[in-house]
Amino acid sequence: MKENSKTRIQKHLFFKLFSRFGIFKPRFLPNYFRIIGIVIIGLSVVVRIFFPSFHFQNDSSRIINTSILILGLLFVAISKDKVEDEMVELLRLKTMAYAFSFGVIYVVISPILYLISGLPVKDFEAQHLIFIVLTNYIIIYFFSLKDR
Repeated sequence: MKENSKTRIQKHLFFKLFSRFGIFKPRFLPNYFRIIGIVIIGLSVVVRIFFPSFHFQNDSSRIINTSILILGLLFVAISKDKVEDEMVELLRLKTMAYAFSFGVIYVVISPILYLISGLPVKDFEAQHLIFIVLTNYIIIYFFSLKDR
């Protein structure tokens, strides 16, 4: 009698350990965290636009503002939808793969484009990359959700 691949994976020791502790099951924040994230993003953008003297006063204020913006994006990205089924989970997985791939391609191609254009090559900050990946994830996910 032939075992299918799912049965073989389930018999694997690591799968048993991880599934017992719930590591393979994605955990999302409750739905109201999406609203909290949008409010945080809005406040961060308002501070950047209407208070540029505060934003550009020193480097630490820029880092704090960007960190708050990333926190808001994270809340929006990992909050549950009203209907969370297997199709939504698959859509989230595909969207995260696309966003991550875009971030990697961006990091690889940007220095090449800087060199070609004659501009000095900039070093990437982790915040910049996380912002790009989360923003792409949210945009791709919501457009994919609309098409569904």
